Amino acid sequence: MFGPRTEAGVKWLQTRVGVTADGLWGPDTETAFTRFSDGPNLTVDGDTGPNTVKALQRHLMLMTGTKLTIDGAWGATTTRALQTALNQGRF
Repeated sequence: MFGPRTEAGVKWLQTRVGVTADGLWGPDTETAFTRFSDGPNLTVDGDTGPNTVKALQRHLMLMTGTKLTIDGAWGATTTRALQTALNQGRF
């Protein structure tokens, strides 16, 4: 059943994945959700390369709601989002 709580949850997710938060699960929401939820398929090699940073950026966006550019570059915005997540006990 799609009621007000489901609509609120969809809006929350839409805000986190960067699409218009209208509460409707359409193609834009599906694409954005798939992009964020499929997982990064990282090679576990101990290298903190761009793919690892991109995966962390996606995760931080979902956890904290911080708007990040998913570019694989470790910068001040990514660091602040990680610090926010750590302060909120999300790791």
